[in-house]
Amino acid sequence: MRCLLTAGVLLALVAVTGCSTSDATGRRFFNGGLTPDREQAIGREQHPQMIESFGGRYDEKPDLNRYVQSLDDFLVQTSETPNQNFTFTLLDTPVVNAFTLPGGYVYVTRGLLALANSEAELAGVLAHEIGHVTARHAAERHGSQVLTQALSVGVGLLTQIVTGSRGAAEAVTQTSGTVGQLAVWSFSRDQEFEADLLGVRYLTRARFDPQAMAHFLTRLRAHAALDTPKDDAPGSDLTRTHPRTAERIQRAIVQAGLTPVAHPTIARALYLDKTDGLLYGDSAAQGFIRGQRFSHQQLGITFTAPPGFPLTNSPQQVTATTADTTVIFDSAEHKITRAGLRDYLVNDWGKDHDLAGVEPLMVNGFAGYTATIAQDNRFLRLIVMAMPDHRLYRFLIVYESVKVCTQSTKSIRLA
Repeated sequence: MRCLLTAGVLLALVAVTGCSTSDATGRRFFNGGLTPDREQAIGREQHPQMIESFGGRYDEKPDLNRYVQSLDDFLVQTSETPNQNFTFTLLDTPVVNAFTLPGGYVYVTRGLLALANSEAELAGVLAHEIGHVTARHAAERHGSQVLTQALSVGVGLLTQIVTGSRGAAEAVTQTSGTVGQLAVWSFSRDQEFEADLLGVRYLTRARFDPQAMAHFLTRLRAHAALDTPKDDAPGSDLTRTHPRTAERIQRAIVQAGLTPVAHPTIARALYLDKTDGLLYGDSAAQGFIRGQRFSHQQLGITFTAPPGFPLTNSPQQVTATTADTTVIFDSAEHKITRAGLRDYLVNDWGKDHDLAGVEPLMVNGFAGYTATIAQDNRFLRLIVMAMPDHRLYRFLIVYESVKVCTQSTKSIRLA
């Protein structure tokens, strides 16, 4: 099978040096120069950043980590690449999600473990993610991006990329920072279905019930509907990054053409025993959301968002969002005196923008400074406050239009 780059254009050189064949699917695809060794390097580089972005490792239950790791290892042995190195990480976040990085880095959140109801359901999630890796979807997605960029500037760059010239190395290096994000967020619908096909295959080989994948997705959709305001499109992080349905799983099971497993493994009682004591919801280290109120005991802050501003908590920030206004809160350690707040606001946080209305303010006895930025049709307000423990509290309010900004809008109230 030849690798076709674009209608009417065929470069034999690309077929030799720029294409790969997936051991899992037998498909041949353009990899954009992203070799397996390069995939490993990218995954290794981005692994610490991914852990930090999702609240760190969940190490409160070492036995649980070993249990999920052993399940992941078992499923890898049923794949077409049983000797490939996989690195599994359980993340300390209540967000329901699972994803991969290039090079066999697989991540599952404790929020997902709390939602799953059996070992077979968790195995279905892991098998799907393993399918993304064995099919080399990250390399295929990267190849599509490189091809698009190359065609936009001419075939000359494409020739550089596939021949491994210095320009090609620089092109791959420059885009390597985005490959991990491509693996997490940008798999195509066809790739998602292909990962389902492979996941069903691996589940069946491991003698699990492949229907568990559909059962989990049904539970996930119900969870997302409950967790999403009625005026927003339903979907958790996992439903957005993996646009799959129980019906598509059924189609994958049929299309896979596998012999049904007699007396398949479900292991619900075992799973509930292994996950007993798992932390549910926000942790003390990340603060708590209760309705419209966010509290963080370690930071010593509580604030209340107005009605209609649903709060979302992450390790880096708290956001409150409506259709036309977004409020972002974060904090950072910084040895700044109250007298230096204005200098920080003007010359650090807002240094790349034209600030207006720079003025001091007081919030519950704490000194702060505020300023505004007019940006096209958007209007931004910056608020920074200095705490006694050398910590800064920052609020960024983004109005999608000046009209919204000038309307009467309740501010967030600090307790």
